Amino acid sequence: MASIGRGMEVYGRYSKILKPDGTEAELDRYLTLSRVAVRDAMALKLDEISLETFDKRTRFAVFWQRLNGLTTVPKGEARFLAQADSLNFDEVRTRLLTEGNRGFKLRLDPPESVSADSSTFEVARAMAGAWDEGGTEAVAGVIAAEFAANDPHLWAVVGDMVSQLPANDRVAKALTAIQRNAQAISSLAQRVSETSMPDATQLTFAHLLEESS
Repeated sequence: MASIGRGMEVYGRYSKILKPDGTEAELDRYLTLSRVAVRDAMALKLDEISLETFDKRTRFAVFWQRLNGLTTVPKGEARFLAQADSLNFDEVRTRLLTEGNRGFKLRLDPPESVSADSSTFEVARAMAGAWDEGGTEAVAGVIAAEFAANDPHLWAVVGDMVSQLPANDRVAKALTAIQRNAQAISSLAQRVSETSMPDATQLTFAHLLEESS
């Protein structure tokens, strides 16, 4: 976190800091830049895949999990972490976070639906929920809805969540079981994707479970 301290040092050294357009630079800008520098310095990889190649919301969720685990984070810090990925806080506060009296935690429950707009992290959460409800067939249905059966980014997120969560966590247990059955799930997902799927652009989690039964 040394980069955050250096960012504050630069900001505090002068009575005023101006942006190229002549307007005064806000403190939030330097805190955000510092957090970006911290993440870049960590050079995070998931299964040898650079974090920067993932979608924005997945980058946010993975970095959050590495920094904070399952702990509660104050709203201000949560907002800065979102800004580090150029995300509007409203984009993540309901889709990726749960709010309590003391701040925010990362969501691990399955989303209500998966669609072309779903982040890889959200799809991994849907897979965990599907495993608990319908096993390999249900998980295959989730994958086939929006991903290639052997998508490396998706399986990298699954593996990262398993490694970061406590072994006795429900989601970790479900994703561990999914990893053990990855070959069978991928084969089923491939078969599902080759059959006629509904033409809707969004499939609810309940519908995916119904399709697998």
